[in-house]
Amino acid sequence: MSILTKRVTWKRERRSAHRADLSGKLTREEQENVRTALKAIRLHYGTWVEAEPALKMTHRTVRALVDGRTPQAGHALCVSRALGVGIEDVLSGKLGLDAMLRKLRARGGACPHCGRR
Repeated sequence: MSILTKRVTWKRERRSAHRADLSGKLTREEQENVRTALKAIRLHYGTWVEAEPALKMTHRTVRALVDGRTPQAGHALCVSRALGVGIEDVLSGKLGLDAMLRKLRARGGACPHCGRR
């Protein structure tokens, strides 16, 4: 049986600074664009309770995002799927609130005047 006579430590290699951060963090602008898209979904469905099945998120998660919790990339993906647009459109804010509502109304099953399902 061996006995260590010297203190030995192991260190993990540090990430290089040039590697992309793929942790799902969004910029402040992208976070605001996700919140704007959430507002469009809320206006379309009428209540958060009715919007939750389309978002595939719990009520608690939706309320936290609206109340200021930081949206992650996964939340943006759920929102883009509910809107029926690409995630780039949601994150870039290319579609304004009115354009998002028109997209939702065009998906069918909604009133042509107010967009309510």
